[in-house]
Amino acid sequence: MKQLVLLGIATLLLAGQALGLCNVPSPRLVCAEYFASKVVVEATLVKVRSVRVKEDPEGVLAHVYTLKVNRLIRGHVAEVFQIYEGNDSGRATFDWIAERKYLLFLFYSVAERSWAIDGCGNSGPFNRAKSALEQIEEIQTHNDGGVIHGVVIDQTPAAPVLGVRVEARGANGLRLIRI
Repeated sequence: MKQLVLLGIATLLLAGQALGLCNVPSPRLVCAEYFASKVVVEATLVKVRSVRVKEDPEGVLAHVYTLKVNRLIRGHVAEVFQIYEGNDSGRATFDWIAERKYLLFLFYSVAERSWAIDGCGNSGPFNRAKSALEQIEEIQTHNDGGVIHGVVIDQTPAAPVLGVRVEARGANGLRLIRI
């Protein structure tokens, strides 16, 4: 019994910061998140502030991350902005580290009066964003002003379908895309 208690205590002491759990298929398509986001930015984490629960000073309700823009890729945001992230299953699947650069797909949370990210999206450390940045470059290079946005799902079970052929017809002709 004593060994079991010691094992439990050791496990709690070695436990790290909780990370998000994604219930949807991952990774999310970069093109879908790019067009769904109000802002896409490369930014450096300047400061982290924990929001604590009054009844439990040890309990963390959320984190507020202050970031400085290095490069604005899409949309408009202040040079220094904040992201609110609740300490729940929707949080990012990566660790936030001060002075590290991040590629962030932002939306504005009216409830929190702050910017937020989709914890299951493509936001993350900049040094792991090469593929996402290449896809963004492709979008920006080939965007003739139109946007097609959506998800093709199989009804049973409801999950995104890969390998779908999409045809887009417009003034510039026909474009075929395989997702």
